Amino acid sequence: IKVWDMVNRGAPRRIQAHTVTANAVALSPNGKLAATAGGDGLVRVWNLTNGERLHEIEGSPPDESGIQTVAFSPDGKSLAVVNKRTVDIWNVETGELKDQLKDQSIRLVDWCKFSCVCYSPNGLDVAAGRWDGSGKVVRWDTRTGKLRQELQVGSMPEGAYPLITCVQFSADGQAIAAGRRDGALTVWDHATSTQLYEHKDDDARHVDVSALAFSDTGQLAVAWGDYLEFLRIEDGHCLGRLQTDAIEAFSLAYLPGSSQLLIPGFDGTIRRYDTREMQEKHVFQGHEFRVMGVACSNDVNTFVSSDDDGVLRIWNAVDKATLP
Repeated sequence: IKVWDMVNRGAPRRIQAHTVTANAVALSPNGKLAATAGGDGLVRVWNLTNGERLHEIEGSPPDESGIQTVAFSPDGKSLAVVNKRTVDIWNVETGELKDQLKDQSIRLVDWCKFSCVCYSPNGLDVAAGRWDGSGKVVRWDTRTGKLRQELQVGSMPEGAYPLITCVQFSADGQAIAAGRRDGALTVWDHATSTQLYEHKDDDARHVDVSALAFSDTGQLAVAWGDYLEFLRIEDGHCLGRLQTDAIEAFSLAYLPGSSQLLIPGFDGTIRRYDTREMQEKHVFQGHEFRVMGVACSNDVNTFVSSDDDGVLRIWNAVDKATLP
């Protein structure tokens, strides 16, 4: 991890966050803490003011991929971590395990697990995608820890085993979307659990949906590796497309209150792209390896990114430069 002292603007310090790739990063709502998820099966929580490692959490056992996603609760007090067939909820302040969310119907086969996790904007729901061929997204009530409902993807061809790759709530909490390994996207109404639509890219590439992000302005960005589409949330109408060899989007993040999307690059860059104007605004350079994760806090000026070498950087989104 490279951490900049955001108070004293001192020289960056380098901390090796994981023994392998830092697959993902989450930023607390106040922007003071970051959680990195590693291919070594560990999650580490960092104080971004002084670079101190606060906690180390064991997630899914190390395998070919490690932990893919972590999520802070909207109040910043809890951290959700996928741990094979449970979603563990940790107390951010103490580092203690608060709850283990379970779904007894998940298949007890070695490769079957939860693959991704997110909180609803009001913090009352946690959702996780199942990597067991069921095509289900599971929701729990965070107040009770009890299973609330399982969302099922639409009709599938006989013999298909849909694997959920990513899941996200819309910024207003009214919709929830899940991407699949077969290249399809499903969007549901959160309140009624009714499926609104399914979507595949126009070229029917049949590759993984690698990342999703909702804007505050009514758009849903969907990535299939180096190809992105920008959809209208309510009906899935495609508003625009982007493709470049430099992109390999395993993560996406909209700057709060805007239509500007952060897109990680295979070449170590991060693009700031306006999905309303369909125009690239800036290319952030600084990572030496492929960028794996990007995350924003409630502060529109700052975001963080993680890369293939376990490095985390803090950026100033307005000044177009790494802090300081």
